Amino acid sequence: MSVSASILSLEDAKDNFDRRKKEVTHFFQFVELVFNKKPDLSFGEDFGDNHAFTRRITKMLLANGYLVIYNLVEATMTNLLDAIHVEVCSVEGGFERLRKELQILILKRLRDRNLSELEKMPERIGRGMVQYALDTAPEDRKVFRGNVDARKIKEASERYGFSFEIDYEATNYNGGKRLVLVKSWRNKLAHGSHSFVECGDASSVDELKKISMEAISYLECVMAGVEKYISQKEYVVPI
Repeated sequence: MSVSASILSLEDAKDNFDRRKKEVTHFFQFVELVFNKKPDLSFGEDFGDNHAFTRRITKMLLANGYLVIYNLVEATMTNLLDAIHVEVCSVEGGFERLRKELQILILKRLRDRNLSELEKMPERIGRGMVQYALDTAPEDRKVFRGNVDARKIKEASERYGFSFEIDYEATNYNGGKRLVLVKSWRNKLAHGSHSFVECGDASSVDELKKISMEAISYLECVMAGVEKYISQKEYVVPI
């Protein structure tokens, strides 16, 4: 069994991060323009006069910032774990060569598989067993389940056995702590417990932009840790 085609390499993960980081940057540039310059919307001669951004619309626009940031965070972490899976599944010697944390992770994944699927396990001993356990087809990708924050990221690093150093100055001395706020508002909006206007009322452009920059810096630290983990093959036990 081969690793799912949806799984990305580290270079793919880095490219995707750069693209989404630009999306975040461009979004907040536009939000700042709307709040500071208060431009009108122009629809052309066929659609009547210009229309100003109302207070409600600007607040709704600002609330979307939490969704944009959260999208970057969860996509980046999922892609980084994909990149680890690619490397782990290519290890010669398979399961026995992997570090203890990964062996435990794989055994837990196998435990959670359908019993009828496990009947095929004798055919998958070694590297095939690792691929079988770590394969993450799109319909089965539930690594973070919409609840990723700094705590979840730390837990993932412990499960996989990689470490990363936080640049506290770059993260405004928050070290990713405000990702929980991003997650919280994302879930409130997604599940309908709060409106976009309510969310926007509780936020400011300057503060949300700072949170986005902190999130980007924090993810860059995590990515550097994963890159070291992969380049130095820290996922295997030294021979």
